[in-house]
Amino acid sequence: MAPPYQGKTWTYNGKSITWIAPLHCLLLVGYDDNNYIFNDPLRTQAPTYYSKESVELAYNGISKQAMVIKEKAKPTITQQEYDAGVRVVFHQGEYYLDYTIPLDNLFHNAKAQCEDHRCMSWEQYCEWLQEISSLLTPSVSQHTGMQLGSFSWFYGQVNHNKAWDIKREARWKEALPNVAYLGATNKGFLYKGKKISAEDAGNIMFGYTGRATGFSDVTLYWGGGVAAQGSLNNSEVNTPPYYGDDVNDHEMIQYGYELFQSEYPNYPEVGFEGIPVEKGLLAAIGDIILNPGT
Repeated sequence: MAPPYQGKTWTYNGKSITWIAPLHCLLLVGYDDNNYIFNDPLRTQAPTYYSKESVELAYNGISKQAMVIKEKAKPTITQQEYDAGVRVVFHQGEYYLDYTIPLDNLFHNAKAQCEDHRCMSWEQYCEWLQEISSLLTPSVSQHTGMQLGSFSWFYGQVNHNKAWDIKREARWKEALPNVAYLGATNKGFLYKGKKISAEDAGNIMFGYTGRATGFSDVTLYWGGGVAAQGSLNNSEVNTPPYYGDDVNDHEMIQYGYELFQSEYPNYPEVGFEGIPVEKGLLAAIGDIILNPGT
């Protein structure tokens, strides 16, 4: 469709409409403590800052040149929240609570625990055994038992209502005692510039700590799908790209996994790759995910 020009007319619902090209058009796109910020979509230029006093004066003038949009209240935080790392930032025209610092601290502290329970591949296990003593002989049963131990420990941390299930208010308050809980699905705070919810933060932590514990991305996607479907037998849990999980949950897990990879590029290689295929191992891991205990 060609752009309109001065004097062009259309007929709409039986009525004639004539285009009168304006010289400029100011759209309110943001504000700070002293100014309203306007952008002119008809011109290529940087946003213009007008003092709040001048805008309000223009609006109250005879020709009603401007419209003042009521400001949204700027969030306030306590000293305890500030000390915990909570900040107030201006993002896309609004103020938000920024939880980047406290969530990073939580994730980094969790990573240290994951290292002690890291799942090892057969090669990693053999190297580890040799470091202990060259006289020790690698054992398949011992290696399998250690891998199951890693799965059991990890899901004992992240499963429903466990310590790292921070979408739940009680677990959030335990993990982040001086950071306000805004609800499970309310995308009301920022993390690294992303608007997310407590549920999103929990899924990011799942991906982040899962990689720290030595699991591949597909292993984690599969585990998320098994938990979401409540079954090992649903064909969706073996079907990429979402493996039976909610799309948003999957994307947050992926974000957490890739975040860890970017922060620790020299971390040991994945110790467990893909979806379990051996029937006994599959059943044991499925039982850990679906029946986490009390």
